Amino acid sequence: MKAQSRVVANESEQAVSRDNTDRAIFILREDYATTENMTKRVMPAFVFARRPDIEHQGGLLLAGILVVDLPKAAKENKRDMRLVEEIVQELTERAQSGVLGDELTVGWVGRHKPEKAVNQNDDAALGAWARGCLKIAVRIGPRAGSQARAYH
Repeated sequence: MKAQSRVVANESEQAVSRDNTDRAIFILREDYATTENMTKRVMPAFVFARRPDIEHQGGLLLAGILVVDLPKAAKENKRDMRLVEEIVQELTERAQSGVLGDELTVGWVGRHKPEKAVNQNDDAALGAWARGCLKIAVRIGPRAGSQARAYH
C-alpha cells in the first residue's frame, strides 16, 4: 500500500516560538511515524527561509530556500516531488493572503508540533539536519507561474 501525504495548513494551530508569531504547516504522512522517529528529537518535515529582499528586488510574490526532509536524489521521485509542489503551493497561498511572515516557516508531520520537536531556533541542530536534505530555491512571480530549482 502506498503511503499518502498531504499538506495541511491550520491557522488556529501555532508553532511554539520565542515570540509565538511563527505559524506552522503540518504534513499528514502515514509512513513517517516510526519507533525511531518517536524516541529521538523530532526534526521538521521542512523549513522555508523566506527572502523578502529578493522578492522586493525582483518583483516576486515569494522567494526563499525550501529545505525538505527528503534525501538528495539524482533522479526525481514523483511522490516526493508532488509533496514539494504541495508545500510550495501552500506557501504561495499564504504569501498571497498575507499570513506568511518574513521569518522561518517550519513544517511538521502530523496535526500538531511534536512534544520532542527540535527547537526551531537551534541553528546547529537545524544546520546538521539540513546538510542531508533536499534544498530548493523557490521563486514565485506575481502571476501563477513559479520556478523551483533543487540543488545539493
